Amino acid sequence: MVDALSNRLPEIEIDYNEPFKGDRLGRAQYAVALANIVNAYSVTGCVLSVNGEWGTGKTTFIKMWQAYLMQHKYRTIYYNAWETDYIEDPLISLLGELKSLIGDDEQFKKVSSSIGCILLSMGKSFIKNKAGVDIDDLADDVKKQIDAYSLQKTTLNEFKRALVEYVADVDEDEQLPVIFIIDELDRCNPRFAVKVFERIKHLFDIPNIIFVLPISKKQLEYSIQGYYGSDRIDAKNYLRRFIDLEFELPEPDYESFYQLLYEHYRFNVFFKEKQDKGNHHVRDGNELFKSMVIKLCKHKKIELRTIDKMFVLCRLVATEVNGSELAEMDMLFLLCYLKICEYDLYCDIKYHRLKLQELIMRFESVFPHQLLTTDNTFSIDHHSFLYAIASLLYAYNQLNSMVYEDGVLPSVKTPQVNLKCNIIDKVKLQEGLKYATTHISRWASISDITDKIDLLRVR
Repeated sequence: MVDALSNRLPEIEIDYNEPFKGDRLGRAQYAVALANIVNAYSVTGCVLSVNGEWGTGKTTFIKMWQAYLMQHKYRTIYYNAWETDYIEDPLISLLGELKSLIGDDEQFKKVSSSIGCILLSMGKSFIKNKAGVDIDDLADDVKKQIDAYSLQKTTLNEFKRALVEYVADVDEDEQLPVIFIIDELDRCNPRFAVKVFERIKHLFDIPNIIFVLPISKKQLEYSIQGYYGSDRIDAKNYLRRFIDLEFELPEPDYESFYQLLYEHYRFNVFFKEKQDKGNHHVRDGNELFKSMVIKLCKHKKIELRTIDKMFVLCRLVATEVNGSELAEMDMLFLLCYLKICEYDLYCDIKYHRLKLQELIMRFESVFPHQLLTTDNTFSIDHHSFLYAIASLLYAYNQLNSMVYEDGVLPSVKTPQVNLKCNIIDKVKLQEGLKYATTHISRWASISDITDKIDLLRVR
């Protein structure tokens, strides 16, 4: 058994003296670029989105960047909107975060007083929606509504003036903007998310304050459509009204992340133990595993959290599967991927619902073409994924009475079947099948592995 194997990567502890010390995704280089952007907009203020899909490490990067900004004397606020999306109006929490940064002084009392009047006037509704209302009463209601509008407009201007003076209290030599980071907005309930945008744009559109929103645009667009109750709402255009500038967070360095998980879940120990027991195929199995995993994660753009789950599941199952056939490790990881990300196909494999030809066609429809073709080089990197597929086909074939053409699947003696490949590099697949016959037990079947995978659950 594996000693003290955790079920997930621990949270990265950020060293405020070296903010990007724990950066394993190659993103430290973007810290300066983002700082230059906020400096350029400090005079006018702006709303900047940092775009990246869920599970791609946005929050970790943003927290490291915040530490970097603090190291360079910026005043920063980090606000997790998801933790307070039960509040009726986000304006109160936004002001609360601002107060925690600068403090409660006379200037803030002016801000509080102004915003109180705004909230009061916003909450009033004078027009009665009743049949038979007296015309004089209606005229009086309209007058009150106009007066309320005028009061709200005047108070809003007062609020902005007070807020400008409050935020402008910065170091005279530096003149650095206040950086207000609002994280997890794309996870909030739709009403709260939309309200945050409205409050930022209508009330905080002032100089010297930069709002930074780490978001998944796709998820936020769903929230906007949910708020308005229609998928016909042009959510992309809606967001453009509120976001002044977008920064696309580049994809993570999958190779560095692989190495982090490989060491954390002690795959290095696993392979070394097999090598110490005299297995001469360990080096090949290790290299095939590394290359295959990186290629799969990169080309499928798998979320980092999902990759973490796949590593946990693979490592746990590896303790139960016969480790002497190390070529199974790449196949095992492939099955763990299918279990988590392509569950229908996983079930078809588990219950042997497909003929071998049908399984090949499914692979060609699920996986990017870059994974299924090669450039005919000798490098293991160019055929590692096809070798994983070949191992899976070989194990799957143990319960199917078929033999690949030229006898490449010789585990059962039946007439040869000519399998067709439309995309898969057939030559490399045949090489992989030959490799599998010498590295995988003749009696091993796919069920031996799926039975063990299904016993485990990872969060």
